[in-house]
Amino acid sequence: RSLDSGWASLEREHLAPIRAWSRSELPSPAPRAVFYPFSGPDFLFAYTFFPEAGDYLLVGLEPVGRVPELAALPEEETARRLRWVRQTLGDMLQISFFRTNDMKSGLADEGVLPILLVFLARTGNQVLMVEPVGLDGQPEAAAGDGERPPRGVRVTFLPAGAEGPRRLYYFSVDLSDWSLKGKREFTRFIKGFEGPATYLKAASYLMYREKYTRVRSLILSRSEVLLQDDSGIPLPEFDPARWDLKFYGTYT
Repeated sequence: RSLDSGWASLEREHLAPIRAWSRSELPSPAPRAVFYPFSGPDFLFAYTFFPEAGDYLLVGLEPVGRVPELAALPEEETARRLRWVRQTLGDMLQISFFRTNDMKSGLADEGVLPILLVFLARTGNQVLMVEPVGLDGQPEAAAGDGERPPRGVRVTFLPAGAEGPRRLYYFSVDLSDWSLKGKREFTRFIKGFEGPATYLKAASYLMYREKYTRVRSLILSRSEVLLQDDSGIPLPEFDPARWDLKFYGTYT
């Protein structure tokens, strides 16, 4: 009941207006893929803005985590994990984004996967498969206890009424220049999606800094559409010969 109440408010104040806006303002047909760097577990807003994409590529610092085996847990442990889900979703339900510092502590142990699955279920999607993947997007063996956790996960899901399944990828990757320099398989995988839409929200103005030139260049050179708030890529970086800029909101 608590989650229903918070979700109803989120739907009324954010999600319904976003759906109406995106139908009016975003280009058609839908992009083949959506690239969402600095996302954390925020599949919800990428899916609400771009509900028809085939692939969603989310990247954050938070670990992937595992699918919780709720059926095998004692009742008190199940209750604890469900409390954790409600607490973790608190910021998203109230202010529409996750606070970075809260994610560092709240998701360090459990990872983003439980939250991603909640978002998929709450948006009417059927989860078909969850599998760990490497930085090249290819499936890899699940890590055992004490082994290095997976760097990525692929969730195959089926929206209600859709003709075929879609894919949600999440990668636990530092997107600063020194980190990406050693992850060529990851950048090759991202570049394999032609003309994606890139989405940036609550990105902490990271790409105003010199140490994020690689991901900034990747976005500007590969994206067909870029939807961002003020914390995304600074305006002087946009080549007016390539980009048509449109602004929403009130600016001084």
